[in-house]
Amino acid sequence: MSQRGRPLSVADKRIIGVPVLPGSKANPGSGSSLSIAGPLTNERNNNLSGSSIAVINDDRIFLPGLTLENTNVLKWKLRHQDFVPNCVKNSKKEDEYERFSSLVERANQWSIQNQQALVFSFETVIWPSIDRPIFTDSGILQKSMHADKKTKIYRGLRVWYFVYDENFYEPAASPGPFKLGYINYTLEGKSDAFPSLLSKINGDMFKRNVAGKIVKLETLHMLGDISDPDVCFWIEQPDKSRDFVSFVRLLYIFKKDGPEELKYGDIGFRDFIPACDQRTPHNHGYEIFSDLWRKAARWLHSNPNLKFINAQGLFVKVKKDNVDSQSTLWDRCNYKEHGSAYGSLGHQKTEYFQVLRIVYHQVVSPTSGAGAAGGAGGAGEVIPKKLFYKVFTPLQLRRAVSLPSEELEPPVPLDGHFEDLRQLEDKANAWLSFSGAKVCGIETVTTRLMTGGQEMLGPEATFVYNDREKSQNRESLRVNIRMYVDGEFKDFQPSWRSSLASNLSFAFSSGTLSTN
Repeated sequence: MSQRGRPLSVADKRIIGVPVLPGSKANPGSGSSLSIAGPLTNERNNNLSGSSIAVINDDRIFLPGLTLENTNVLKWKLRHQDFVPNCVKNSKKEDEYERFSSLVERANQWSIQNQQALVFSFETVIWPSIDRPIFTDSGILQKSMHADKKTKIYRGLRVWYFVYDENFYEPAASPGPFKLGYINYTLEGKSDAFPSLLSKINGDMFKRNVAGKIVKLETLHMLGDISDPDVCFWIEQPDKSRDFVSFVRLLYIFKKDGPEELKYGDIGFRDFIPACDQRTPHNHGYEIFSDLWRKAARWLHSNPNLKFINAQGLFVKVKKDNVDSQSTLWDRCNYKEHGSAYGSLGHQKTEYFQVLRIVYHQVVSPTSGAGAAGGAGGAGEVIPKKLFYKVFTPLQLRRAVSLPSEELEPPVPLDGHFEDLRQLEDKANAWLSFSGAKVCGIETVTTRLMTGGQEMLGPEATFVYNDREKSQNRESLRVNIRMYVDGEFKDFQPSWRSSLASNLSFAFSSGTLSTN
């Protein structure tokens, strides 16, 4: 982000970028790179074909056709594709659904059929539902908070990609197809901890068992009585206690025509835990997410030998017997969420911290192959990264709707009265077009709409809880998009709403361009 009061120089003006993908047509060799001298002008843009991709040596793909002087046309667009587990066997006790491996296979088939899609990331997402079918693009989801109603949990796959021309693309010049892969790392018993998972991951990296570029290492949770990380459906009873176990899922991607040999140093985690600063009562006096990100960004900038892989907002249970809340979270791999629901005799609050987890690996020199730092600007030179983030939240549409307060039932379903993910993508694409930011990561963040300590701060809240309150028998969950960007970008001016709306050639159904 540009410093306040200082105009952006020519070097600051950047076009949209996404993580470089191994085996790209523009980068057939692991050591090849193409530098771009200065920003692309409109004349230069006209000489570039719609499917050309310029690669520079800071591990980003730069997308042509857009500069900050040319914000009225957005050629490359951010899109997503969801894969929901299908029911494969009906049962009176509990239906059986597809496993996560089947979803990945379906995603790979989709990439073959949609080669115009430049896949740059994918993630594991969850859709809760009570008694209605799920709609994956809905900006509002629901979970039960009543003892007589259960919550159905669907765990699926979301693929993020960029596309240059969605309708009239050139198949011969398309960047795809891409192949997605994953590896699950689970704990062995309650005495096991995360360091053993890291040892397994680094062991696989040393043996080159990972066939492509790592896009994410997710820390996920599963029910303790399931013990299978590939299970994509389960049922939760809100008034019953639930035991959860953590595991790590490594996600990677490579070109369909064959993986490229990539060199990774040791992979590690760094957790940033909210400290008590007594600033806002809406977060129980703890630091909010932006405070954690500032600390993490400074830490990454001061350690340029560490290569950023991904960031994750992770909810970790606050254990009452742990006096030091700032201690390491390696030992918090198993936890119990207490039963708390309207209509039950007893209830107990379960409190959580939202922890910022940074995943990184040591930079490995392409010449020495071990330990030495290799730079983006030359041999042995390492350029520090400046990382930022942007959140896009579904807003309430401009129509009459009364939110439930003390009522037992909401008067109308809320999912049709808030923006959906397609509208969030429109806002994100508008912001990318205006700012020229380079995308280096993205994640879906679900927050409570009316309870749990997130009703005021949303995804910025770092102290949240699960408990019955306000006599509600269901909770609405808001689906947010958190985007991580690399490098400085052009920020909005105070009058950005009117100026941006006049420069963009497409309208927004919500009537607002707000990203808050």
